[in-house]
Amino acid sequence: MKNLTFCKDVRVLEKDRDRKKKLLRDLRSRKPRLLTSYCITDDDAETLEVVPAWTLLQPDYPAVRVVGIAGGRGDALELLTELIRELYAETGGMHSRSYLL
Repeated sequence: MKNLTFCKDVRVLEKDRDRKKKLLRDLRSRKPRLLTSYCITDDDAETLEVVPAWTLLQPDYPAVRVVGIAGGRGDALELLTELIRELYAETGGMHSRSYLL
């Protein structure tokens, strides 16, 4: 997990606000809920991607930054949609690195 960093304000859906600290704590302690936690990651190419949280714990997983976390795949896709809309509205494009840092 040495290649895992977190955005200054990791995003969650409004309905998961009360679970945000627990989801992040589980991921940082290397014990994510294997089947229910999903992360939205950003790599050097400014590509947003939804991945199961457990994949981030693999030793050969490339370096990424977590910008969002959700309790399930459907919620992660909903959160990704919100992030894309926000990015486009604020930057006029998909410049995730400059906006989310």
